[in-house]
Amino acid sequence: MHAPPEVRERQTGVAETHQPPVGRHTVLDPALVVTRVGVPAQADAVVTQVRGQVLLPEVGGLAHVPVGVDHDRGRVAHGATIRLPPPAVNVGRVIGSDGYRGPIASPTSRALSPNSLRAYRADWSHFERWCRSRRRRALPATAATVAAYVAELAETRKASTVRRRVFAIADVHRAASFEPPTHDIHVRVAALRVERDQRARFRPTSPLSVDELEAMSHALPSTRSGSRDRAMLLLGFGGGLRRSELVALDVADVQPTRRGLRVHVGERTVVLPFGSRPGLCAVTAWRTWVSAARLTRGALFRPVDRHGHVGTRRLSDRAVALVVKRAAVLADLDPTRYSGDSLRRGLVRAAADRGAPEWGIMAQTGHRTRRLVRDYMRDPPSA
Repeated sequence: MHAPPEVRERQTGVAETHQPPVGRHTVLDPALVVTRVGVPAQADAVVTQVRGQVLLPEVGGLAHVPVGVDHDRGRVAHGATIRLPPPAVNVGRVIGSDGYRGPIASPTSRALSPNSLRAYRADWSHFERWCRSRRRRALPATAATVAAYVAELAETRKASTVRRRVFAIADVHRAASFEPPTHDIHVRVAALRVERDQRARFRPTSPLSVDELEAMSHALPSTRSGSRDRAMLLLGFGGGLRRSELVALDVADVQPTRRGLRVHVGERTVVLPFGSRPGLCAVTAWRTWVSAARLTRGALFRPVDRHGHVGTRRLSDRAVALVVKRAAVLADLDPTRYSGDSLRRGLVRAAADRGAPEWGIMAQTGHRTRRLVRDYMRDPPSA
């Protein structure tokens, strides 16, 4: 427990606080008043932090003045000093074969989505199993071990998967206070060789343009399966949803409003407005599918057999790619250019082309880092 900050009264009636020095990981008193910032003495004078800013208590006519905070330097924008601990990282644990228990907890991990974090934990487990089968040590691993692992992965995995697994290996080593073997030149060369070789073999996923989306929508038949596929395309595109997010939707997650559809996706809510043209209206497509399938609860997107019977189980995320490719064939488009990720990429590209800011796109898609959004923005337009 730390003593509360000393508060002294000036002759002017303005209170001045003096907070004793705190350590980097000290839990601050929630009633802390920002150091060296003069505020009227009041019982409820608390300082809160929202989205990287400090909100000061109400001071006369100025209520909740935002003050930027630099966690690394401990400086407030207007010159006052405040020391805040870095945001806590709690992303689960990885249990190593060597008895090590440690988090995937690098500074970048806190910006990752839950799906990415699950993938990183699975990646580390895969590396451990690979090392066990070859009687090699996983932690700490040698550069030669990681280079051999990367070379073997290149035969069956995409470059993006190899990159992610290298990141997981480095992150676990950092968390265990070991020097990451991934910094070695041999590992870096092996990873770059994977990128180079696969660029020539794999065709990148193309973002779906608005015109292509409309063509696919019109090409789908007016059957139950066609209605389902149309709803999947338009909701996936309009919400910028990941494949896993799209198939995880329940009937209760989508609610009609005067503005269109309110869709609850995990911890965020997105709004899909009415379409400018019939073939682009997610609201109409959703209503048609729910009515045709007579859905009242449970999974929103389900299998439909050739007789039009709607199943009860949920579609897998792989079904999204099949729906996109099938619609591309019906619209006389090359199906090899598209995947389930084309919907999400297409929304980012379309929004960027219309001048939407990065933060607005990230709010819709749920991206945690600007790098991925910018990568999507640089995607070449569909030919």
